[in-house]
Order: sequence, then structure tokens, then C-alpha cells
Amino acid sequence: MELILQSVDYHNCPVEHREKVSLTEEQQLPSLDDDETKEIVSQLDDKKARIETTAERIVFSALGCGCHAPAGVFAQINGSNITIWACFSDPDGGNFREHSLSGPIADSAKLAQSLADKLR
Repeated sequence: MELILQSVDYHNCPVEHREKVSLTEEQQLPSLDDDETKEIVSQLDDKKARIETTAERIVFSALGCGCHAPAGVFAQINGSNITIWACFSDPDGGNFREHSLSGPIADSAKLAQSLADKLR
């Protein structure tokens, strides 16, 4: 098995920023097909962090951001709401724009997409 390590979007990062690593069978994670493994892995899940980072990734993806995009996104859950703030500019730093949206956590994906639409 080979694993590609990366810091950001695989398809938009230059090849020189990728590192190929071969894993031995002992280093490979077990399949998530069995209930015991699912239970162990589920304990590692931080639901709040997952929702926040998913919203951030939706904005980046909708804007087509790669490794070198002049963009930033921050999502934060407060109570039952999420606030997503983002900024974006042209590659030369011109046409800087920023927006934020807040709403129910259940609408985080829609909020993220709407925020990206406002930044375009």
C-alpha cells in the first residue's frame, strides 16, 4: 500500500510537495467494515470540530482553492449556531473581499456554500 501525504488539496498541489511512503501491513489501518473498529474510531471523532472543518472545506472547495489560493476560512460553533468567516482575493492580492454568515448548525453546509457564492 502507498500513501500520499499532503498538507492541502492533492490535485492542486505541485508534485514536489508530495511525498510517497510505503506502509507495511502492520502499519495499515484495519478496514472499517467491522463493528469493533468502527467503535474504536468513533471515539476519536470530535463532532464539533468535524462540523466546523467540513464547513471550512466546503467554502474552499466551492471557491476552487488550491495550495496557493489567497483565501482564509474560519468556522466556529457557539451553542446551536455556527458562524463562518471567510476572505478571498485575486492571486495578486487585489480585489480583497470578506464575508461572514451565521445560522443553525444543521444548515452549516448551506451557509458555507452561500458564503462562497458571496465571495465570488
